[in-house]
Amino acid sequence: MNTKEQMTRALFDNTVKNKVSQMFQPGFSYNGHNDRMPINLYDISFRLFRPTPTYINLEFMTSTSIGRYFQPVGFFDADLNIYILNEFADIFKRLRSSKEITEKANFLDIKTNALIGAFSWQTIEFVVEIFNELRTTGWKPKDYIRMSLSDRFNKRFEANGYISALVLDQEGSPEFCLDDKYEFSGAIGKYIVDMEGNLDMFPTTEHKNLFAKLERLQLLTAFTRI
Repeated sequence: MNTKEQMTRALFDNTVKNKVSQMFQPGFSYNGHNDRMPINLYDISFRLFRPTPTYINLEFMTSTSIGRYFQPVGFFDADLNIYILNEFADIFKRLRSSKEITEKANFLDIKTNALIGAFSWQTIEFVVEIFNELRTTGWKPKDYIRMSLSDRFNKRFEANGYISALVLDQEGSPEFCLDDKYEFSGAIGKYIVDMEGNLDMFPTTEHKNLFAKLERLQLLTAFTRI
């Protein structure tokens, strides 16, 4: 069983569900905190984190080139229903098909999963890479005269289980889009560097309300840096 399979199975482990149930009880506290609890399974250090009174995330900490982040696998509501992120959905389906998991899970819609991908640490790594190259080599260094801007700066990668792309807009700022095969048109997020050199990111207008909800639920790992 590989690491992602272990992470997926942890979401359905009875120990995890029992701890989640404890955390929903009035007056819960663990080491002085009422919103988090560590838990170890499969030699992986997870934490249960309650970002709102009615949801609890199962997360693990990951170290990246741009910092350390808490990465969610899925979350529970107050009725202990399980919701799984798209990155782990296919693994869940395979494990359930082989009867290694017998319980049901809820899947998030494509818009929700796309926003989670757009504002994930995986995406931000590529955004930082683009801006670093722009800052150090500029738009038209000698070695790239015959290479189009799209070849130089546009990136294709996987985010939250979707084939995704960062594409420069007319102002030279990266925008996050899903691959055409998903038939989900339009940019989802945009990234800019302000006058002080700080990275700023925001959703496109039509996704602002959902973005705010997912940020409250701490499912956007771009904002969970430790």
